[in-house]
Amino acid sequence: MRSYLGFSILLIGLFSTSSILAANVNVGVGGTMAGGGGYYGGSTPVLMFSPAQVTINVGDTVTFINNGGASHNVHADDDSFRCSTACRGQGSATGDPSISDWTSQVTFTHAGTFGYHCDLHNSMGMAGSIIVKAVTPTINLGGYLSGNWFMPTQGGGQGFQLEFTNANSDLL
Repeated sequence: MRSYLGFSILLIGLFSTSSILAANVNVGVGGTMAGGGGYYGGSTPVLMFSPAQVTINVGDTVTFINNGGASHNVHADDDSFRCSTACRGQGSATGDPSISDWTSQVTFTHAGTFGYHCDLHNSMGMAGSIIVKAVTPTINLGGYLSGNWFMPTQGGGQGFQLEFTNANSDLL
């Protein structure tokens, strides 16, 4: 029974979809810097995204987290998303700038470079970009790939074999 567990885990790893391996990247929105006597309650607002540029893979998610300091939102230059307390299209959400604490997530489903900005502070340089790379498979199931695995700790040496051919790429 134990040898089947190892085999099952390997097969799950080989045939899993990229969504299982998807990553999440956090991007801070705004915030405050102590001192300076700014007009927002004694702290100077930070009008930037941190980090301003991120690189992710197709299927990954970016979580935008409002750090306060002023009203902010996150608006894609190509208008594919507009988020603050929620992203436009989620219920009655409009993605309008909000000073409240908010977190919004955007999952990227295709490769490309996606510029974004805060609607209220774009002219002050509050902008960023997300580079989304295409995901290539790590294991190509075909071309006469085969392998034998031996598990000496599993009751006297149990193992299994996987083999693929160019004929139909089926597990034999």
